[in-house]
Amino acid sequence: MQAYSGTMGMTGEPDRPPSKMGPSVADRSAGMMATIGILMALENRHRTRRGQRVDTSLLECQVAMLAQHLTRYFSSGEVPVRAGSANSGLGVPYQAFQAADDWIVIASFNERMWRDCCAALDHPEWADDPRFRTADLRGQHRDLLLAMFTKVVAQHPVKYWEERLRARQVPATPVNSVAQIVAEEQVAAREMVVEIDVPGAGPIRVAGLPLKFSDTPGAVVSPPPRLGEHTANLLRRLGYSAEQIGDLAKRGVIGLDVPAE
Repeated sequence: MQAYSGTMGMTGEPDRPPSKMGPSVADRSAGMMATIGILMALENRHRTRRGQRVDTSLLECQVAMLAQHLTRYFSSGEVPVRAGSANSGLGVPYQAFQAADDWIVIASFNERMWRDCCAALDHPEWADDPRFRTADLRGQHRDLLLAMFTKVVAQHPVKYWEERLRARQVPATPVNSVAQIVAEEQVAAREMVVEIDVPGAGPIRVAGLPLKFSDTPGAVVSPPPRLGEHTANLLRRLGYSAEQIGDLAKRGVIGLDVPAE
């Protein structure tokens, strides 16, 4: 669906093939949009006492997520292209750079950030360079400016640049791996990695709840279901008898979970 919806066509490096985003964005965005729609319909039912059908699809949600890219295309006719980690709509620089030990994203999308970014890189003279004096000029001289940034950033490790840039309130972050992000202090503080016990497997760590409620806090309390664990129960709720369920299992129509001894 990323390919069909136009998303994949604008994802990846300019001189490389189209890339799929790592997370399953089509499935997850459709699920979230469906949830929002259900809540909206539920609120309307509270007011009108009438229910209604809520309908969406992977395609519709992916097209909706194109958002500003659609606006830009409709207003200018310019087709969005692959730009790697760069953000083509928020200025230059705004992308990942290779530091001495790893990658770091540096974002400068207003004049204050631009001047402070130059100072943090020990090149305050860049801020007044006639070629880079405005956002439009920086866009016109993008390749030159990025080459200059790339050469300087490569001279020191990520931590060095992160501290210098953040000290001047210039957005900067390491390009974290999954192993790095789950070890982050903020992730722990927000309880986004929790431990649950899985019968037969012991304790495992899973993602926590991204929504926090002041009056009705939630928690991850159930482990992921085993294959076929709930099949019989769901069929019973639909009116199937034990004999019918057993027959379906015997004929291989369904699979039933058999807990390990």
